Amino acid sequence: MLARLFQALIDVLVSFFMVIYELIKGLLYLLYMIGVCAAKLFLILWEVAKLIWAFIVGLTTTFQSIFFTPGTGSGHGYGAMMGRVASGLNVLQMDVVAYILLFGIWIFGAFGVIKIIGSLRGAGE
Repeated sequence: MLARLFQALIDVLVSFFMVIYELIKGLLYLLYMIGVCAAKLFLILWEVAKLIWAFIVGLTTTFQSIFFTPGTGSGHGYGAMMGRVASGLNVLQMDVVAYILLFGIWIFGAFGVIKIIGSLRGAGE
């Protein structure tokens, strides 16, 4: 009789501590998954920021090239060649067309970046 009483008491205590153990285990798993989600979100935002930064650098480089004035080279020969190409395009008045096409390429690139960023909103659904 006394053994059954102690066995029942031990069963109640073990059940109580098992519930507490499972509760702590569940909370720790929740914290782990919040950390995993935060890390994934950071990586996604980092990649989007790199994409936007590359787009801005490319766009500013394109706009800087609109005002390109060929000069003397720095010893590698490409500056002189670009000067000859630019002077040839000036004679044919093709430089304006080239700049317009270059601007069009960047506008299409801008719409592509906006489309990619806009599609990220519903990626988790």
